[in-house]
Amino acid sequence: PAVYEKAPADYPNPFKDPSLGARVKFDVNISEKRTAVVDALFDQLITFQLDNLKNATKAVHEAEAALAKKDNAEARALVKEARDLIAAMPITEEQASSPEIAGAFSGGKQKGARQAELEQQWAAFARERYAQAQAKAEQALKLAR
Repeated sequence: PAVYEKAPADYPNPFKDPSLGARVKFDVNISEKRTAVVDALFDQLITFQLDNLKNATKAVHEAEAALAKKDNAEARALVKEARDLIAAMPITEEQASSPEIAGAFSGGKQKGARQAELEQQWAAFARERYAQAQAKAEQALKLAR
């Protein structure tokens, strides 16, 4: 709570604003079921793909900067597609909580075959999507110049 005293006046404070609690829906049971899955997803999509992710987002930012100077509808559509590719998830929220997937991540420090298979699929998914996103953003940049 003390950290909020140093925050800007308009910064949300969950200790003073009861409406925040009504807007945040946190289910500890769902969280507990899929914590290991979410951790693995983060690693496979972000941690281990950081260079690819940075390249894709850099290309998007460059295209957006060019579009700010010279608008182009086709280029804007490509940038949107690129952003959607970057934000894509290889599994749904429901799948992450499913016994089939969540169960693959309950083996402790030793990875099981199913966990390794899923992680490889997710890493490939990320590499593919980030490469596609970068290509679309670079195409958008060419159109905006």
